Amino acid sequence: MNIFVLILCASLLHFFAGGLVPEALYSACLILNLTACLELYKQIKAGRIYDPIIILGTLLLYLLAQAFFIADFNLISSAETRLARESVHYLIDQLQPLGLIEAQKMQTYLGQSYWLGIHTYLIWLMLPASLFLTASLTHKDKIILVYSLICLASFNIIAVYLSTNFVNFGGKVWGIFDIGIKKPLGVFGLSNHYGVYLCFFLPFITIQIINFIQKKKLSLIIAHCALLIFFIYGTLISGSRGAFLICAIAFTASLLLYKNKKFNTKSIKYTLVSFFIILFAALTPSAIDRELNKRGIESETRLKLYMKAPEILLDYPQGLGPGAYYHTAASYITKEHHSNRMANHSENTYLQIILEYGIGFSIILVILVLFLTKVAVRNYNNTSSSSRIKTASLVAVICFLIHGLYDNPIEVPVYSYTIVIFFGLLLCKAPKYQIGIDNPNKKYFSLTAYILPVLAIFSTLDFYKMFDNSYRFKHMYSYHKKANLNELILNLQYQAHSWHNWYFLSKSLRQFNRKETNLLVEYCLKQAAFNHPNQSDLWLRLAWARKQNNDLEPASKSYRRYFLLTRQNQRKKIKKEALNFISEEEYERLLHMELPMQERTREYIRRI
Repeated sequence: MNIFVLILCASLLHFFAGGLVPEALYSACLILNLTACLELYKQIKAGRIYDPIIILGTLLLYLLAQAFFIADFNLISSAETRLARESVHYLIDQLQPLGLIEAQKMQTYLGQSYWLGIHTYLIWLMLPASLFLTASLTHKDKIILVYSLICLASFNIIAVYLSTNFVNFGGKVWGIFDIGIKKPLGVFGLSNHYGVYLCFFLPFITIQIINFIQKKKLSLIIAHCALLIFFIYGTLISGSRGAFLICAIAFTASLLLYKNKKFNTKSIKYTLVSFFIILFAALTPSAIDRELNKRGIESETRLKLYMKAPEILLDYPQGLGPGAYYHTAASYITKEHHSNRMANHSENTYLQIILEYGIGFSIILVILVLFLTKVAVRNYNNTSSSSRIKTASLVAVICFLIHGLYDNPIEVPVYSYTIVIFFGLLLCKAPKYQIGIDNPNKKYFSLTAYILPVLAIFSTLDFYKMFDNSYRFKHMYSYHKKANLNELILNLQYQAHSWHNWYFLSKSLRQFNRKETNLLVEYCLKQAAFNHPNQSDLWLRLAWARKQNNDLEPASKSYRRYFLLTRQNQRKKIKKEALNFISEEEYERLLHMELPMQERTREYIRRI
């Protein structure tokens, strides 16, 4: 049953846009955790015992992540969190006496992005059950599971090939699901995620080729060589330099780590290395040319994001909250020119976890992973278990650890699910209780393991019931204009740093054209501009709002920032507009000036 459930959930995530369709995540969470409860019952009945560190560590992670979704949980909030909360409360306090919004209880959350956080939290709820069920599989079932995942991954390669050469899917996953990705690669939105995901399967295919060569099974050798070529081709058409690197690492590490005492595999490995080099050399050059022409070899984006991480962590030691990096980081990552772009993540899995979940969560996660790694190493050194599965899974996990250094792919459900399965393949069932050796309390403490899947089930059902249509496919929270002022205020309480909310609030309030609302329009635009300081249009709108309210000096400061964000070759075209806010002498002085470094700090921007 476990193998069927794992394949079913993998299929759900794949065919429903990689799990980006919320219903697929809800379903996978429920199915996996219900099955985990049944498997726990069978194993505990059979006398198996579980280590307290695993149970307590996972439970603490659940509870710490849940804290971001508890309304008005103010015990561990930082100064920055309180400022965001106060800005929302101030606006509500100003609007209610004017009768523009319904009387409502003000509530805010420790997490800075409630809606994006739901998606991330549902992934976390799904993974422990996936790990447990995978570890419980027999050797035969583990082989079947890997082949099933290979079949599902193949659909991604076929979809990318068809969309590149023959069929226009219209920016929809499988031509069906519109999830806001302009050009999806299978179920992935980024070429790096897609390419590295395929690399996870290269070690298993490579090791199987060696195994079948040793057994002289010609038909299976040909089939797996074709499969290897197919997956390498799929990786290369991603056009991702990171995927090229991981592809080479996956293949090389497989050959280095795989050992079979019954056979001498050196000659086979040398042959495969030669085959890989020829194949890679034949397919790679055009892919590299596309990558370099598309992006250029020099990029400082990742370095800028890494350098800002300590500053963000100091302001939010308790964590930004799941999914909140997108809304919050923009106010830290300022640029010298206008930009609409906002960083989705920190380009590093480890930094992302620390920044979004906080220091305490990260420490517990590290301890838990280290303990599970110790168990995995012990199982890896166990000569009775299959070296093929162990080596392939180990290399896949190594590839993920390397990928995590320069990207944050765990936000994609199907990616996270797959890598957890590979880690689970390195584990096995818990040991049985031994009378006279094991402490009797261990046997009774193992019953607390039920808390984990039961908590996950109730949390999933609670989210599904609570949000009705707010977080379901075609009803997902949208950042576009809302006609209802009450709805905008409610969404602002969920995501205080969302510049979209503040901007659309200013547009909704402008239609009243009253002195009191005009002042609030200015206030909303100031909050929007602070949370997205690289968007020059926000500063221009703020300048005009302040001029309308006769706040001439602040209007001049706002326009100055707008002017400096405008590229120098465009500034002469807006001279007439500029003279409404600054003197001609000031205009001439700013005409060829770059945005000063001290004016790119959050402290300076907050004072404008």
